Amino acid sequence: MNDDQIRSILSKIPHLRGIDPLAMSWRPILGGQHNTVFKLETPRGKFVLRLGRRFPDYPDHYGEEVYNARLAAAAGLAPQILHFDPEDGTMLVPLIEGTTMDDSKFKDLDAVKRAALSLKRLHAGPAFRSSFNVYKRIDKLEKEANDAGDPAFATLPDVRRAVAGLRPVLESVGVAQAPCHNDPVPENYIDTGGRMILVDWQCSGQADPHWEVGALSAQCRFDEFQDRALIDTYFGDPDHPGIPRMRLFKVAVSYTWLLFNLARWQKDEDPYKRRRNAIHWLARTETLLAHPEFSRYLREAGKPMAS
Repeated sequence: MNDDQIRSILSKIPHLRGIDPLAMSWRPILGGQHNTVFKLETPRGKFVLRLGRRFPDYPDHYGEEVYNARLAAAAGLAPQILHFDPEDGTMLVPLIEGTTMDDSKFKDLDAVKRAALSLKRLHAGPAFRSSFNVYKRIDKLEKEANDAGDPAFATLPDVRRAVAGLRPVLESVGVAQAPCHNDPVPENYIDTGGRMILVDWQCSGQADPHWEVGALSAQCRFDEFQDRALIDTYFGDPDHPGIPRMRLFKVAVSYTWLLFNLARWQKDEDPYKRRRNAIHWLARTETLLAHPEFSRYLREAGKPMAS
């Protein structure tokens, strides 16, 4: 998309009305798989502009996202939405001044605690539209990995069986679904120093909250010290029945990322990077399955939870 096209989009945003287009500047910043994102500087302030795309087969794709994001913003967990186009997902939000997180920045245990508190507050909030189930995601990715023809996929029967065996345990207990972000990769966390703000709510929906705690740990590659800070802050009680569930979901999420890389290695511009990523996530999945407490997690995760 060229500058003239971007200026045309900006001219249609009411919040920017009256600003000379030549007084605005923008540069690309990290975006997701489906969107292009810019940092926008204007005489009226700094913003983030998200340019989406149309989903003809899913007309309310962005409607669900913005509904959920506005609830999160009301709770102080997401940027305020200043403009939203339900047709193509174009969105304008204020720029959050803070640190975009990565794995290394989460070595700060206080940052881990701030992220845990944000999830805890989110999960206690009003219900979101749409829903998410990690095992439906796994089913889809296993098919894609198999169709991609990667011979490595056929060499994983033990790991596949082990992860599949978690499903009946995790689904046997009726856990109340909660509003979840569902994409807690580190770059979706902005640390203001006092709290964590989450961005990119496109995957948000109702889900098992323990899945999201496990996903944060897996996707940010937490070690045992970070997990302890996460667990202590989020659950409070060291004997909370959600802890073994979170531990098992961490395994499932790690396996999901293994599948994601196997499914896409042939289509990627850097297939060797995808292969390296797959090897990394395979090693993490196997390490988690071999954890000395894994059998206990599996046994306790299936116990009924207090209502």
